[in-house]
Amino acid sequence: MDALVGEMGKPNLATASRRWRRSIEGVAGMCEAAPMRVLCLDYDLGAGEDHYRFGSSVSLFDYDVVFWDPAQSLEGYKALRDTYQGRDSLNDNASARLVNDVHRRNSEFKDFLEMGRCLVIFLPGDLDVWVDTGKKDYSGTGRNRAATRIVDRFNILKAIPLDLTFAPGSGLEITPANDIMASLFKQSRESWIYRSVIEKHQTVKPLLHIKGTKKSVAGMVRVKGAGGRLILLPELVLPFADDESDGDADDLDLVETGSPEDSGVATQAEEDEDEPWPGDLLLAWVESLVAEPDASLPSWTAEYKFPTEARRSAEQVALEAELSELQVRIESLNAEQARDEQWKTLIAGSGASLERRVREAFELVGFTFEQVDPGRSDLKGEYQGRRVVVEVKGLSKSAAEKNAAQLEKWVSEELAEEREVKGVLVVNTWRELPVASRTEADFPNQMLKYCEQRGHCLLTGLQLLSMVRACLDSPDRKSEIASLVLDTVGPVENWSDLASIFVPREGQAESAQLSVDEPESSLQGEVVDPTESQGADPD
Repeated sequence: MDALVGEMGKPNLATASRRWRRSIEGVAGMCEAAPMRVLCLDYDLGAGEDHYRFGSSVSLFDYDVVFWDPAQSLEGYKALRDTYQGRDSLNDNASARLVNDVHRRNSEFKDFLEMGRCLVIFLPGDLDVWVDTGKKDYSGTGRNRAATRIVDRFNILKAIPLDLTFAPGSGLEITPANDIMASLFKQSRESWIYRSVIEKHQTVKPLLHIKGTKKSVAGMVRVKGAGGRLILLPELVLPFADDESDGDADDLDLVETGSPEDSGVATQAEEDEDEPWPGDLLLAWVESLVAEPDASLPSWTAEYKFPTEARRSAEQVALEAELSELQVRIESLNAEQARDEQWKTLIAGSGASLERRVREAFELVGFTFEQVDPGRSDLKGEYQGRRVVVEVKGLSKSAAEKNAAQLEKWVSEELAEEREVKGVLVVNTWRELPVASRTEADFPNQMLKYCEQRGHCLLTGLQLLSMVRACLDSPDRKSEIASLVLDTVGPVENWSDLASIFVPREGQAESAQLSVDEPESSLQGEVVDPTESQGADPD
């Protein structure tokens, strides 16, 4: 027994305090009914359970419910490890222990579920490691002979006795998939983080979805016949820190770490005894599932339906179809929203992302571009036989002569090849300011003469965005806008009216605009009627 105790995990002081208080307060209740026997493998639920390591020799069969944290279990095998191809490579001893323990627990888990018990697994992220196969390759002879370990990829989740697959992916946006876990999630929604997505499998009943999708991050499998349950859950983050923690920050980067005072997490002394403990809530929910009588019916009973069942079934089919249609519409709207958000890079971005949006804007108008070598002009292409080179800049201030000089360098290279070319300078000026606050000049007077002598077209990110919105609303204006860019020498006039691009902000008059000049009804001054709908990209 002493050896067995040495294999147990050690709960922290906060957990021990909770158990002591629960044992004192719940003596009467325990006298009335025997408590459910709960085991945690490498996990601290804080709900009065027993603790052992995954690799311990303890039998599962003394328990009704087992909770298992595979990510924490794997850490116990990584004391001596190397890396190979970016993944942990376990040494010979750890490899053998892991493979043997997984094989043993797989058999135990299978028998445990077939006995009608409940296994709860907190799904980890990517846990693939390299394990030693015991084989070696030899090369060379004599003193130069070298041995190479042969390793194989291995995952601790092979201990799960069902053929399930998971895709790594972390996040916080979770919503109940149905009523099974809705009550528990409502009481503990801030405590869940998903690190894996359950790939579609016909035997898994979804419990939680990623918000706005049907991708499952929690599910349940009911073992046929015996009624055992395999419950797959995201990580449950409990509001206490392990006293033995070494301070490693291996957790999901979405979770901020710090002292209890910094994080606002209650310490043991500050704990509100009236506030439900997430571990208690989870255990109570699991116990409610396990305590349910086996309501499984023989298959022939499905042939006998009550009138209420028939009506309900038809309504369910109709609602499912409606839900599916709504989901498609939501996903379509989300995609359109994402495209609109990307265009705002023209007024806020810089660097490679701004260059991509500028290229897409010109391609929307009808320009085509060729591949350019790194360090050369940002964009080089043509429109209906007329060549163009485009220099793109995102600045926190106005444009400068050096930007025009850089553009002229690319123009000169084209002219040296005896190719007529139009130089276009696109500068997202004052990018750190809201567009309505960009009141200073975009292209100072000292650079205008230089650009005009060389036939450069000067264009701001805001103006290009206005052109993009005009093309999306009225595709027949594309040739008009292309000609404007190719024929303009110096700064493009107008195309800076915010009301033609955005809906008025709250508390702002619809007539608010950046330019003080009213646009004229001409080629250069014509703007989109702000009363027209700002449609999304038709394709």
